[in-house]
Amino acid sequence: MNKVRSMMVLSLMSLTTMSYGAVFKGNVTVTLEQMGVPMNASLPLQGDIVYEGDNVKNIIMKVSTSGLKTSSGEARDAAIGSLWLSSSQYPISSFKSTEIKPITSMGDYSIKGLLTIKNKTKPIEFKAHIAKKEASAIVTLNRLDYDLGIDMWKDVKVVSNKVQLNMKGQYE
Repeated sequence: MNKVRSMMVLSLMSLTTMSYGAVFKGNVTVTLEQMGVPMNASLPLQGDIVYEGDNVKNIIMKVSTSGLKTSSGEARDAAIGSLWLSSSQYPISSFKSTEIKPITSMGDYSIKGLLTIKNKTKPIEFKAHIAKKEASAIVTLNRLDYDLGIDMWKDVKVVSNKVQLNMKGQYE
């Protein structure tokens, strides 16, 4: 009888630590300053969030750089062109988590991972809120680390080096 009970307990324990994934869809709002004036753009974001039990264990996100939306067609064409995103050569930017630590039991996490833009991969760290059916995070990066803005756009007096990525979305 004890052997049967032990097997049942082990079976229940394995169910509570079972891994499962969720498909994430959302947007990234990109904010930077040009000549001191805030400029915004948005990109579609999609990926996978993998859980083990109640905890997030892995995150993979991708952005199609040609999906960029700006306030004007001219700004969009410049942003996806060779001086900025080079969308024809680098159509996807991605993030892959390397470490995820819960901060609170309310869905707040400290996340470390690798961000790849224009084939340049750099480690980043940020905090995220991942709750039932929705997630959000804010990441600040230095655009020049990824060769975003070359030639005349490299000047940080013209366009700020700091870029804020505000990610929001839902998952199933």
